[in-house]
Amino acid sequence: MGRYGGGLEVLKTELQIEPIRADSVTFLRGEDLILHLEFQVEPESRPALPLRMLDYWVRLYRRHEVPIHQIIVFSKPTQLEVPAEFRAQNTRHQYQVLKMWEQDPQVLMQNEGTLPLAVLGRQQETAETLLESVAERIGKYAKAHAAANFLLKHKFLRDCGIIRI
Repeated sequence: MGRYGGGLEVLKTELQIEPIRADSVTFLRGEDLILHLEFQVEPESRPALPLRMLDYWVRLYRRHEVPIHQIIVFSKPTQLEVPAEFRAQNTRHQYQVLKMWEQDPQVLMQNEGTLPLAVLGRQQETAETLLESVAERIGKYAKAHAAANFLLKHKFLRDCGIIRI
């Protein structure tokens, strides 16, 4: 007992979990994987980002027990170091850090899911030109989705005998 000098304090054994909200959590069922994205402007945070990422991981894993891929997406350039892991004593947790200003917007524009992020990518052209390109591509996806939805609804109504065209 003398080794602890300041004495002992018995702590409550019930550990309270405060609610937290992740920015984006997607269960990719075909791959049996959870994709967790956290969007940040600044690397400074309370609690610190590495601890938050570990907290998110533990809560997601406790609930789903499947692999979890975590990415912190930074939208604004920073001179501060952005850690890609949490370390404390014998605990180590790693995640991916994505700095949008280093990404090629043309690559991001090739996928419907990453298209909106292209405007945050490395500026190879004027911001206005890039925004116009992204808006045009989004318009094409929107028209394609609207047409597909119309055809599916039309087929459903026809198959149900509601319309006869």
